[in-house]
Amino acid sequence: MIVPRPWEVGGWRKLPGPVGSTFEDVFWNAVGAYTGYSVDEFQSMLDAGAKLNASITFGAESVHEKVQPVVPARLVGDQVIRPIAPLSALPAVDICESEEAIMKLRSRCFQYTESIAQLLEATRNCCGHWGRLRRAQRIQLLRALSSEQKSRFEVDELCLYFTDLRLCGKGISEVTPTVGLFSNLTRLILSNNPGLTCVPYLPPACLVFIACGCSIESVCRSSTLLFLGLSFNAVKSFDFVNEMPALRVLDLTRNSVFDMEETVKILANHEALQEVTFVGCPIALTSNYTGCITKGCPRLRLLDGVVLSDLKDAAFTAVPLTEGEVTLASGNSRILSPDSICSGLNDIHISASIVKLEGVGHFSHTGVQREKCPSVDHSEVKLKKGKKKPKPAVLGPLYELRTSISLTGSWGENDGLTLASDVISLPFVATGIKTSAPPRAMCPAGVSADGVMEVGCSGKATLPISAGVSDSLSRGFILTLRVDDDIYFPNGDAKNFSYAIGSFVVDCSSLLVSGPLPRVASLKIPLVLSEAALEEKLLHAQELRKCVADSLHLCTMGSFGNETPPSSSAKNLCTSRKRCKKTALDRGSTSDCRLSEARRFEEDMEGMKLLASIEERRVEELRSLDVYVTLELAIGPPPKPSQPEHLPLGRNQRHRILMKGG
Repeated sequence: MIVPRPWEVGGWRKLPGPVGSTFEDVFWNAVGAYTGYSVDEFQSMLDAGAKLNASITFGAESVHEKVQPVVPARLVGDQVIRPIAPLSALPAVDICESEEAIMKLRSRCFQYTESIAQLLEATRNCCGHWGRLRRAQRIQLLRALSSEQKSRFEVDELCLYFTDLRLCGKGISEVTPTVGLFSNLTRLILSNNPGLTCVPYLPPACLVFIACGCSIESVCRSSTLLFLGLSFNAVKSFDFVNEMPALRVLDLTRNSVFDMEETVKILANHEALQEVTFVGCPIALTSNYTGCITKGCPRLRLLDGVVLSDLKDAAFTAVPLTEGEVTLASGNSRILSPDSICSGLNDIHISASIVKLEGVGHFSHTGVQREKCPSVDHSEVKLKKGKKKPKPAVLGPLYELRTSISLTGSWGENDGLTLASDVISLPFVATGIKTSAPPRAMCPAGVSADGVMEVGCSGKATLPISAGVSDSLSRGFILTLRVDDDIYFPNGDAKNFSYAIGSFVVDCSSLLVSGPLPRVASLKIPLVLSEAALEEKLLHAQELRKCVADSLHLCTMGSFGNETPPSSSAKNLCTSRKRCKKTALDRGSTSDCRLSEARRFEEDMEGMKLLASIEERRVEELRSLDVYVTLELAIGPPPKPSQPEHLPLGRNQRHRILMKGG
């Protein structure tokens, strides 16, 4: 094996990424990884070898020494023939089923490079002897010329070694006509190429074509194709199968097929098709999907992996086009028209239910403790001799906090299902005092000892069938959890903290491709916290603390500005003694007013500090939540309740009925 230039000897090797986005570029890029030459390099080597062969052959008959062969520039230099590395030293072969095709391809390429090396060696040996070559030199030269001519080939011939090709996840966005060169290719796989929207060309002898996880909407005609796998694509109409007369198996899992009438018509007109799969398509989410395909396409053998003869025994409900009864034909009768079979099948029924919440106990709150700091004006109170100043008393939470939660979610398109629970008041109250809060409402669902709460919120919706309904349902069901904390204080003030703390995200894709309708899934989903929402609350708490610090700073500056300087107070000492009694009383009332204002200011600042502490504590508590929700999601109409069988009437009952009739 020849080591490609980007690789160093002894270094880590990997397949290079796709140079282009076409089928041709990706294929030749993969071939170059195992041969050491790009397609352009090898083509130029073939052209240069042919020119050198012709030049030597033309000048070999000349007897003049001045007639020298012209060596092309492509064959001049030390890196013309690159060293060979074993296949085991390269990445595993992933473009085909086995290594046989790669080994044949390598052998063909290396055989030609070896013939070029022999021809260059013979040319160097004959240098200076042209026109008077010895017998041994002439024999060596003729052997080299013959070897180069026999090993020469067209680059496109390398495509003939492949019987299967797998180019998955290579970034292909276009299938070029080069695919027609693979005349021996019977199996082509192009899965996981999201940029691929159509397939205008297929190998002439292709039997199996698989392209899952792309964006394909149509495929070209093929007279040999037997198996077509296009699961997880964007096919809306598959009328292209009419140009595939040999097709036996069609897989359209999780596509956008939504026209039931057209589907039945295409399947009924195709004579070779035996197995089809529409799991996850919009038509497969309707109520009478199985009945439509069963009655309209009797040639089919398998539908969604189920034998059609088993489905024919199931009950089929037809919607009449006119008033009156419609009697369905038996298996030996005529086939119903697609119009009459598919009438009225335009709705998809979905439902969702919030069953319970687990881990509700984590919403409880531990009250914030604070110290009752003495007011700055309390220094005027005189203490008795020998008694120490009392320490600040540690008080409990001077508030009551009540928590309620609510859940809102949506599923489907704009007209899809919207689910919103009532506000659920939790039976946890953090309190240290008696407040003036309104009486607490009863919790709609009790909380068990292990923190489980029954919710019982449900909703239903009917969606019109469309091409994008499967995609909208597969995007998932998102249930948002909102927490509201109501804080009540002894003075009657109240404050509300609201947190959209996270969501329960449900992956509904498996529900689209599971068993027959109705499909019901019960899921237990953990809460995904929103760190952005919690950080926002922490920033709000920091703003409160900053506001308190700024207010205290302004208050301190104002107090120093209003103080009387010590020198002026000594001068005015005598004057103050001569003031009248009325002036003294006025000064006392002003002092009391300032004292009350100072106390109110202090209470406001303490209240803001308390709110900041509560919010910080609450964020810390909510960040450690371990909450789960149990959901039930369903697609399809609910099963009809079975009718109770009539019990035989007794003798007395029969007698009463006869008496009434008489």
